[in-house]
Amino acid sequence: MVLTVCLLLPGGEALSAVRFTYGVEWGFLTTFNVAYHRNFDSVSGFRENTRSMEWMFRGNGEALAHFGLDLGKRFNLSLYSGYSGLMDARVIPLSLRGTCFVSRNTELPGWLVFLDSGCNFGTENDEIGICGKIGTGYRLPLSKRTRLDFLLAFRISYADVRFSDEYGPVPPERIRRNDNFASSIAIGISLAF
Repeated sequence: MVLTVCLLLPGGEALSAVRFTYGVEWGFLTTFNVAYHRNFDSVSGFRENTRSMEWMFRGNGEALAHFGLDLGKRFNLSLYSGYSGLMDARVIPLSLRGTCFVSRNTELPGWLVFLDSGCNFGTENDEIGICGKIGTGYRLPLSKRTRLDFLLAFRISYADVRFSDEYGPVPPERIRRNDNFASSIAIGISLAF
């Protein structure tokens, strides 16, 4: 079901169509860099303070649903949520994404760009992190109301993820600071109606 709303100017002329949209998105992302600052009490009672950066290849999956509005023919504003991996953690992201179709003719395949920002809710605890994506993609219109997007994005996330020292996992009561900034590359496919 698609509900289309048309905004009218005082003279009765249509300004632009506002159409409600929904869809799903699947993706794979790989975390390639984590910059962290960890301050904690060691088992021996001394305070340890480490700042570093790690290069890695850690793959995760992502499944999202989205609901939003087409504001005119070329811009969409949608709310995204679902289930995603972040290094060794599992999170529930909630973000707002603005997508702009670059080509003028929306009935033909073409390029798009998007900007996404929001927060991640941890699945094992009540901690909240922040996330953002900037990306591009290629859109294939399947019908007048259905579109298939192939996406590529850079994602950065802030998270308070668990870590270990030489004695094993560090319990939360010994942690004073645990800042982790993870950089990822994401590829995905989105189906929108």
